[in-house]
Amino acid sequence: MKAPAGLSEDTQRNTMLLPSVVREEKEWLDHVSDHLTREINKESALSWAAFHASKCQNSMLPPINSMLPLFQDEAFSFAMLRHCLVVVQAAIHHVNPGQTPVICVDQPLFAKLKQIQCGLSSPMQQVPVKN
Repeated sequence: MKAPAGLSEDTQRNTMLLPSVVREEKEWLDHVSDHLTREINKESALSWAAFHASKCQNSMLPPINSMLPLFQDEAFSFAMLRHCLVVVQAAIHHVNPGQTPVICVDQPLFAKLKQIQCGLSSPMQQVPVKN
């Protein structure tokens, strides 16, 4: 398909891409139409974003994340903050050995955590605390 004359270079390039975009959208509509009569499961990828994401080739490995549960005790106590440093460091080294653990807290906990961190042994001083 040839783009009309008199259009800017970007517009001509976009006009040339139009048939492939329409074809991709038709593929998605056909995919959704095929799944309307079947039972839907996690792999169905019916949404527009999921369908197009499933077609992408991704060579990157997914990141390793972990979310720790909240502690039941008061977070402001010396023992709880020290325990938090120990648990976070152990969890990070278990999930991703060699990664530097980072703890983010609000201002009051930041001040107390920095005091605790300065009084601890060398490995705990390496845990960055962010405000």
